[in-house]
Amino acid sequence: KVEYRLEVTTCDVRDAGTDADVAVTLHGYRGKIGPMALDVPYSSHKEPFQRGQKDVFTFEETDIGPVDRVDIGHNGKGASPAWMLDTVELTNRSSGETALFVCKAWLDQHRGDGATSRQLHATSAAPQDSATIKVGSSSSDVKPDVSTLTETPAMSAPTMVAGLDSGGAPKPYAAKSSTAENETIPPA
Repeated sequence: KVEYRLEVTTCDVRDAGTDADVAVTLHGYRGKIGPMALDVPYSSHKEPFQRGQKDVFTFEETDIGPVDRVDIGHNGKGASPAWMLDTVELTNRSSGETALFVCKAWLDQHRGDGATSRQLHATSAAPQDSATIKVGSSSSDVKPDVSTLTETPAMSAPTMVAGLDSGGAPKPYAAKSSTAENETIPPA
């Protein structure tokens, strides 16, 4: 098992934060982790996924190798479920490998393309002399490269698409909620 650090940053624009249940699935060369509910940040934030905020999660899980895809989304629940995701950064703390996935798009049934989940793909393999995969840019004026995104149709709440099964069909995710603070995210 290795320790992972996941940083999820919400864009700094009006109404960018969400109170919906958020989940993530990580896809690496040797397998996948998740879906995992992201409801307990290891940060000073009592409410995760708010405007301009970076939420940090740590968890121990099997080493799945370099991560080439992140599926992230929410279930559309809550008084303010719309979310504008900026970036997702994942670090394998054992190997030091870091992958950065840039979204800069709304995850909302009524804004943008109407999708409440995204599949963010790495566009290149990690260079041999570097442990970092960078996808896109974190500059606030850069639009997402839509060629790196695969849309997953929005599902009606409370079902959320957490990924695709081996046959390519959407797999639903039943969100978990918790009010505890400073917990490690349990493996799925």
